[in-house]
Amino acid sequence: MPLKISNWFARSPLLESFELPAWAVAKPSSETKKFLVLGNCQARSMGECLQALSRRVTARGVEIKLPDMVEEFARKNDRFHSILSQYDFILTQPSYAPLIKTHFPNLSTQVELFPAVSFSAYHPDLVYIKVRSTNSYLCGPLGHYNSAIAFWGFSHGLDPKETLELFNSHTYEALGYFRFWKSSRQALIEQGKDANVSLAEYLDKWSSAGCFMHSINHPMLHVIADIAENVLDRVEIRSAKMGSFYLADEQADGPVWPVFPEIAAQLGVSGSYNFKVEKGVSLPERPVMMLDLREFIEASFENFGRHATDDVVCDRMTHEAFRTFRATPRQSHADGSREVESAPQESSHTVVDRTNPYTDLPKHQFWRSAVSSLPMEAVDPAVSGRFQFSRDTKVATAGSCFAQNISRTLQSRGYSFYLAETQDSLTPDEARKRNYGIFSARFGNVYTAKQLLQLYERAFGMLIPVESAWRRGDGRYVDPFRPQIEPEGYESPQSVADARRVHLDAVREMFRSLDVLIFTLGLTESWQSKGDGAVFPLAPGVAGGRLNRSRHEFVNFQVEEIVADLDRFLNLLRTVNARARMILTVSPVPLIATYEQQHVLVANTYSKSALRVAANEVCADRPNCAYFPSYEIITGNHARGLYFDSDLRTVTSNGVDHVMRLFLKHYFGEQGAGIDADAALLQELRSVSDIVCDEEALDRR
Repeated sequence: MPLKISNWFARSPLLESFELPAWAVAKPSSETKKFLVLGNCQARSMGECLQALSRRVTARGVEIKLPDMVEEFARKNDRFHSILSQYDFILTQPSYAPLIKTHFPNLSTQVELFPAVSFSAYHPDLVYIKVRSTNSYLCGPLGHYNSAIAFWGFSHGLDPKETLELFNSHTYEALGYFRFWKSSRQALIEQGKDANVSLAEYLDKWSSAGCFMHSINHPMLHVIADIAENVLDRVEIRSAKMGSFYLADEQADGPVWPVFPEIAAQLGVSGSYNFKVEKGVSLPERPVMMLDLREFIEASFENFGRHATDDVVCDRMTHEAFRTFRATPRQSHADGSREVESAPQESSHTVVDRTNPYTDLPKHQFWRSAVSSLPMEAVDPAVSGRFQFSRDTKVATAGSCFAQNISRTLQSRGYSFYLAETQDSLTPDEARKRNYGIFSARFGNVYTAKQLLQLYERAFGMLIPVESAWRRGDGRYVDPFRPQIEPEGYESPQSVADARRVHLDAVREMFRSLDVLIFTLGLTESWQSKGDGAVFPLAPGVAGGRLNRSRHEFVNFQVEEIVADLDRFLNLLRTVNARARMILTVSPVPLIATYEQQHVLVANTYSKSALRVAANEVCADRPNCAYFPSYEIITGNHARGLYFDSDLRTVTSNGVDHVMRLFLKHYFGEQGAGIDADAALLQELRSVSDIVCDEEALDRR
């Protein structure tokens, strides 16, 4: 029997939203804008964020329920229309917008969209299971959230103990869990496009800070706050960016699915097997209740067993990976139970009795499966990228000669290579001769960490080197810190200073505006001024100036010095650009010469080793810094020296292609660079945002 409008309003949270607050029926003022937020469970948090971000906003978020809501819109009730008309903006998710535009077309101009955020890469095992007889979702220990692996084990006759053993890296690899990022990213971007919001750059920001989802469709509060800020920008309302910081995260009160440790290691975040139960399930004196993996599986099996086999449906089981997945029993016991071939990696939830700790390590950690048994072009030492970028990400580059390959590839592939210093009046050939477009600014090769640090210090006026111009043999002048960027040189020291001023202005803007800096470490050997410690890319006398032993000295930087310089640079960069991230690589190009009194092979081994160790130390301590193994890809045993030309220094085009193919695969998810997004998985992820979250939570509040 159809629900009467009066009865529906009498028990609807929508009615309470309208009738209880005084501002809901008051005439809008010229200063205050009223928002009604309609959507899934994210709507209430969105309303709170809007109010927290601006004193000019009052907002009420309402989680709408279908099909009751559809029926009420279809009735075109005058009272319903009157209530909606009182709002300056009706903010809704794309799937609900047609309810307003179709049934109340005169309100269409008040409609603004925001995306329903869902993202599954951190929680690839989380699925919804349908119950046919009730046309609802199966409810387990975490509400409607269930485990695909646990359901597979139950469906294939395993007991909870045997199913527990399936939670390991071998299973995750076989089921494609390590490859969810690309499909999840594509689904998220589509969600943004549907709401006219570009979510690609937001994803870069969110993922750089760690896992940003409590579950596949419960984003953390800072995610919703960023989208709320975007909404206010669109309607030209100024926001107080920190306002939402002080709000309670309602989504955290719901069930929270953990990032499994093996998946967390791939994505560079923290992980566990601790499942948080929804608030209200436990006793008041225990406001937070956690289940370990064994408890979660046992409770899941109990709920699975309450339904007939043919009454429950999990779409994930139809995916190719699940249909072909097998857990072969090792042996049968007297009680009929079985030992499963797979065994979990060690974690806090269980103690595994085994003699070989290497049994369950992923394939990329074994030489034979990851190196010697593969074609050299298939070797992938990068494994995974710590960050994910979009075509709009502002990528800046600096470093040694090898770094030019990165900037050239990004430009040729249409990515947003950030050029802070350009010269439009020159032809492309002339511009390149004068070093425009080779790096993000016209600083030439930056070989050492000390050079990079001092580039920042010079750009921001923290260092003004004593030596400002070197004279060449032909009487022209060059900049000591970029002696080869102007082939014809400069006519006077003042010309050098004028050009430097323009250059450092561009460098300063580059540091302030870039999203990511890719820096290729090239050398440990350098020459510096004794007076102020300023380092030069080339020794005095090579491309200008004259070596003076009383003023210049050779230096070969140690690991701790390189680490200190990179740490200081990153700390300084953060003061002007908090969102900036950095990718470090080590150039595979050997030294052309050494000033150390030893064989150049020995000197080169030290130089590359020191740079590699320093990069590892810096990236291990900083979540906004990642290492990409260009050096290993080119010089590794798998390449058999074939990635070097006849001079044994120049990297071949095949070698460069290998490096860039893996870089674009892991950091940009480029089509053709790796495994394509799974079509079946993408369809599943697209449907997640349309799922209404557990309604039981509302009844318990």
